[in-house]
Amino acid sequence: FLSHGLFSAPHTNIKMNRFLLALLSALLIVSTSAFAPSVSSVRVPTQQYAIWDTVSSMYNNWGKKATASHILFKPSQFDEDAAKAKLTEMKAEIGDDPD
Repeated sequence: FLSHGLFSAPHTNIKMNRFLLALLSALLIVSTSAFAPSVSSVRVPTQQYAIWDTVSSMYNNWGKKATASHILFKPSQFDEDAAKAKLTEMKAEIGDDPD
């Protein structure tokens, strides 16, 4: 099969090997460059927007008071009975006073 037709001359095999090597090298370079990080020249000034959001929030919420109706304990802070006793004590102290 290899002695007749396209692959009969030895220099053809060398040319074919070089061609295949070049083709595989090019495919390898192209496929690995697809995973390289792209460099973008566009900068997003997120820190400036964060500062603006903070200032805007302070202005919009000036004078408002936050309230909460939850009391949280860490699980390691009290066992169940001690936590219930502490909550009952705090509820009696606080009552319904929002201040």
